[in-house]
Amino acid sequence: MTSSTKQARFDNLISGLADTPSGLDRFRGSRSERIEVTPEHAELLRAAEARIRLLRRDVEDRLSGAEVRRCAWCRRPVTGRPDRRYCTNTCRQMAYRQRAGMSPSG
Repeated sequence: MTSSTKQARFDNLISGLADTPSGLDRFRGSRSERIEVTPEHAELLRAAEARIRLLRRDVEDRLSGAEVRRCAWCRRPVTGRPDRRYCTNTCRQMAYRQRAGMSPSG
């Protein structure tokens, strides 16, 4: 199975969770079992998928020999647009709060 086929199957699985929050079929060998998936589980899976996409981009950048840009707040790798300075909106907000002289908690 090619990596694009695996990615397509994973994308279909994740996108299907929003449409069927009551359950998910999982296949193990020749038998099928039903796993209950709550909306909270679906949200966790979507968050995990987003994190996996960021990690995949980071690995692809490293393998391609591109220079790894670092977040101006936490120094983690930054992916995406070339002019992006922060890895997440949380880091962007924390940097703003520091510049504005606000406490980190708000």
